[in-house]
Amino acid sequence: MIGIHTPSLNWKWQGNLVVIPALVVGWAFGWLFVKSGKWSEKVIGNFNYPVIEGFLGGVLLAVGTLISKDVLFSGEFNIQSFASHVTQAPIYSLIAIALAKTITTNLGFSLGWRGGTIFPAIFTSLAVGGIVAQLVGPMPHLTVTLIMAVALTIIIGQPIVSIVCLTLVCPVQFLPFVIVTTYLTHWVVNRWTFLRP
Repeated sequence: MIGIHTPSLNWKWQGNLVVIPALVVGWAFGWLFVKSGKWSEKVIGNFNYPVIEGFLGGVLLAVGTLISKDVLFSGEFNIQSFASHVTQAPIYSLIAIALAKTITTNLGFSLGWRGGTIFPAIFTSLAVGGIVAQLVGPMPHLTVTLIMAVALTIIIGQPIVSIVCLTLVCPVQFLPFVIVTTYLTHWVVNRWTFLRP
């Protein structure tokens, strides 16, 4: 949910087992999101025909709605309802939303759309977190939080912005995990530059 919230959580020691898979998946998805943007820019970034760009952008949105209405725009208005059921949503639906929204967002920016990547990055990493949470089992909210923290830090490259955004989406109890994860991710990709997208 958007806003500061402290839901009751069922802490389990098995939650420790999700940390490494969540960090790896978060990095992999963040890498994919950024690379998708770079590939989109290479393919159509120098295409300077505004009318055709507008037409292609409309087609892109129309095709996106065939997959899900959640593919449209940045997603900030649907994050709250989406987050409330992401750990119970069908996995195939979450995969479709994560991939489609990643592609449409980055192609759209290459076609001249205006806006930022923060909300699309939160929305798509939330979908990926829901997939992994359903597959690994214990402490699904922790899994989703870690994946979002890593992916968002990789995508926008600013730990403080990632922390502020995730404070409004994730349970307050996970704030220490968010802080450690975002700064650790930022430090690792700056230390070992081959991990950068």
